Amino acid sequence: MIATDSTDHSIELARKLIGDKGAITFGGYTTDDDVALRFEALAMDVAVPLSLNLTSDVMVNQSAAFSDFHATGGNPAANASLCDQAFVAPRFVVVQSRRHVLSD
Repeated sequence: MIATDSTDHSIELARKLIGDKGAITFGGYTTDDDVALRFEALAMDVAVPLSLNLTSDVMVNQSAAFSDFHATGGNPAANASLCDQAFVAPRFVVVQSRRHVLSD
Protein backbone atom coordinates (compact mmCIF):
# COMPACT_ATOMS: atom_id res chain seq x y z
CA MET A 1 0.00 0.00 0.00
CA ILE A 2 1.18 3.45 -0.88
CA ALA A 3 -0.56 6.52 0.52
CA THR A 4 -1.44 9.06 -2.16
CA ASP A 5 -3.03 12.48 -2.19
CA SER A 6 -5.91 11.64 -4.54
CA THR A 7 -7.16 9.27 -7.22
CA ASP A 8 -5.39 11.42 -9.83
CA HIS A 9 -2.15 11.09 -7.87
CA SER A 10 -2.62 7.31 -7.57
CA ILE A 11 -3.17 6.92 -11.31
CA GLU A 12 -0.18 9.06 -12.24
CA LEU A 13 2.03 7.24 -9.73
CA ALA A 14 0.95 3.87 -11.17
CA ARG A 15 1.56 5.15 -14.72
CA LYS A 16 5.07 6.35 -13.84
CA LEU A 17 6.02 3.26 -11.84
CA ILE A 18 4.77 0.79 -14.44
CA GLY A 19 6.19 2.88 -17.28
CA ASP A 20 9.62 3.07 -15.62
CA LYS A 21 9.89 -0.33 -13.91
CA GLY A 22 7.17 -2.40 -15.54
CA ALA A 23 4.55 -4.76 -14.14
CA ILE A 24 3.30 -8.24 -14.94
CA THR A 25 -0.27 -7.33 -13.94
CA PHE A 26 -2.21 -4.34 -12.59
CA GLY A 27 -5.14 -4.64 -10.17
CA GLY A 28 -7.55 -1.74 -9.95
CA TYR A 29 -10.56 -1.28 -7.68
CA THR A 30 -13.17 1.46 -8.00
CA THR A 31 -16.89 2.13 -7.89
CA ASP A 32 -16.57 5.04 -10.34
CA ASP A 33 -17.02 4.19 -14.03
CA ASP A 34 -14.85 7.16 -15.08
CA VAL A 35 -12.00 5.93 -12.88
CA ALA A 36 -12.43 2.43 -14.35
CA LEU A 37 -12.02 3.90 -17.84
CA ARG A 38 -8.93 5.78 -16.68
CA PHE A 39 -7.48 2.51 -15.30
CA GLU A 40 -8.10 0.89 -18.68
CA ALA A 41 -6.43 3.80 -20.50
CA LEU A 42 -3.45 3.59 -18.14
CA ALA A 43 -3.15 -0.16 -18.77
CA MET A 44 -3.21 0.36 -22.53
CA ASP A 45 -0.66 3.19 -22.32
CA VAL A 46 1.89 1.19 -20.29
CA ALA A 47 1.03 -2.24 -21.79
CA VAL A 48 0.02 -4.10 -18.64
CA PRO A 49 -2.95 -6.48 -18.23
CA LEU A 50 -5.64 -4.99 -15.99
CA SER A 51 -7.75 -6.92 -13.49
CA LEU A 52 -10.56 -4.56 -12.55
CA ASN A 53 -12.65 -5.07 -9.41
CA LEU A 54 -11.98 -8.79 -9.18
CA THR A 55 -13.77 -10.13 -6.10
CA SER A 56 -12.38 -13.64 -5.79
CA ASP A 57 -8.92 -15.17 -5.87
CA VAL A 58 -6.50 -13.23 -8.03
CA MET A 59 -3.51 -15.10 -9.42
CA VAL A 60 -0.82 -13.27 -11.34
CA ASN A 61 -0.74 -15.88 -14.07
CA GLN A 62 -4.50 -16.36 -14.44
CA SER A 63 -4.31 -14.80 -17.89
CA ALA A 64 -1.77 -17.37 -19.02
CA ALA A 65 -4.04 -20.24 -18.00
CA PHE A 66 -6.67 -19.17 -20.50
CA SER A 67 -4.97 -17.12 -23.20
CA ASP A 68 -1.18 -17.48 -22.92
CA PHE A 69 -0.83 -13.74 -22.37
CA HIS A 70 0.94 -13.87 -19.00
CA ALA A 71 2.90 -10.78 -19.90
CA THR A 72 2.35 -8.36 -22.72
CA GLY A 73 5.90 -8.01 -23.97
CA GLY A 74 5.30 -4.26 -23.84
CA ASN A 75 6.83 -2.98 -20.59
CA PRO A 76 10.12 -3.40 -18.69
CA ALA A 77 8.88 -6.15 -16.31
CA ALA A 78 7.00 -8.00 -19.00
CA ASN A 79 9.39 -7.88 -21.90
CA ALA A 80 8.35 -11.27 -23.24
CA SER A 81 5.06 -13.05 -23.71
CA LEU A 82 4.22 -16.73 -23.63
CA CYS A 83 2.35 -16.12 -26.87
CA ASP A 84 4.07 -13.51 -29.02
CA GLN A 85 2.83 -12.22 -32.37
CA ALA A 86 6.32 -10.99 -33.36
CA PHE A 87 6.09 -13.19 -36.44
CA VAL A 88 3.34 -10.84 -37.64
CA ALA A 89 4.56 -7.44 -36.47
CA PRO A 90 6.88 -6.97 -33.48
CA ARG A 91 5.57 -3.51 -32.67
CA PHE A 92 2.15 -4.83 -31.55
CA VAL A 93 1.48 -6.23 -28.08
CA VAL A 94 -1.70 -7.59 -26.48
CA VAL A 95 -3.12 -5.89 -23.37
CA GLN A 96 -6.32 -7.18 -21.84
CA SER A 97 -8.82 -5.88 -19.35
CA ARG A 98 -11.20 -8.12 -17.44
CA ARG A 99 -14.06 -7.57 -15.00
CA HIS A 100 -16.37 -9.83 -13.06
CA VAL A 101 -19.84 -10.12 -14.56
CA LEU A 102 -22.46 -9.11 -12.04
CA SER A 103 -25.35 -11.52 -11.67
CA ASP A 104 -28.91 -10.42 -11.02
